[in-house]
Amino acid sequence: MRFRDMNIKLIYDTSQTSIIDELIVPLLNNSKTYYRGVGYFSSAWIKLVTKGLRGIVENGGKIHILTSPQLSHEYWDAIINGEKAKVDDVLYRSIKSTIDKDFDVVTKRESLNLFSWLIADDIINLKFVVCKNILGNYHDKIAIFEDFYGDRVCLHGSLNDSLQSTYNGESVSVFRSWISGQEDYLNEHYSNFMRLSNGENAFFKIYGVPEMLKEEFRKYQVGTRPYHLPKETKKKIKLPGYISNLNNYQEEAIGKLIDNDWKGIFEMATGTGKTITAIEAARSYYDANTKLALIIVVPFAHLITQWEKVLKDFGFWILDFGTLFAVIKVLRYGLTLRIGI
Repeated sequence: MRFRDMNIKLIYDTSQTSIIDELIVPLLNNSKTYYRGVGYFSSAWIKLVTKGLRGIVENGGKIHILTSPQLSHEYWDAIINGEKAKVDDVLYRSIKSTIDKDFDVVTKRESLNLFSWLIADDIINLKFVVCKNILGNYHDKIAIFEDFYGDRVCLHGSLNDSLQSTYNGESVSVFRSWISGQEDYLNEHYSNFMRLSNGENAFFKIYGVPEMLKEEFRKYQVGTRPYHLPKETKKKIKLPGYISNLNNYQEEAIGKLIDNDWKGIFEMATGTGKTITAIEAARSYYDANTKLALIIVVPFAHLITQWEKVLKDFGFWILDFGTLFAVIKVLRYGLTLRIGI
């Protein structure tokens, strides 16, 4: 359903209605992207919006969360000095402390399981916002939903993402992108969110999720993921339109590669189309085997762009790690490369 076809009011108040059930869950169910900036986030909130989260996940959507960690004064030195190892440790201990303190056994088993899978599948992009002055906190409460037609809905008010907020007297104002007079407010909120997320707001520092915290989240994963990922459509890998046919020597080289059980090295003069020949060979292998993990290593960084362009022209899906170290780091945490599938 399009957002503009939903019955959305200007203001929602918890004293009169359930903001989560009446507004947030229906919006999530029909969203492509969800942006959330909130001063206090608790994954216990996940339990309240499970239906909506499963909806956006099965839509193939993404969730972007900016939130403030709960930092005691003893943690500030590391944040101020900006040493990565110390900052990572501070964020880890802060979130770990929140988990241990705020969640009972059932909540950990249910809500943290779902939240952990969402982190692992890169459906939730979680960032931490820290004030550069030690006296303040990031305390905004903004939510922006975007549907598959380009419409957006913005909520701004007192509602945070804690379980306690459902018992409080809270309210939100609503701005819709297709309503004249509301669009300007929404666009300003969206621009502010993106500037903050991109580290362009000089008042704050932005931190990603440390690997040690991702490892902590993995401890709460139980069995298989508690939602269904959207089915991937098999991509058509083919010669780009600007190449009508390969030259005879290119076809001959690929034929010899096939005859040698797909093992070999192409040796061709400069400018004769080694890149095209190699990628077409990979495409032929893909057609014959239906699955392909293609790893391309080049001696100079500028060659990455050249290969990437031609691969995209063929229709390959690309993961660009940039360096061998980056590849090893990702593989160490169990990522299965699925290129061209």
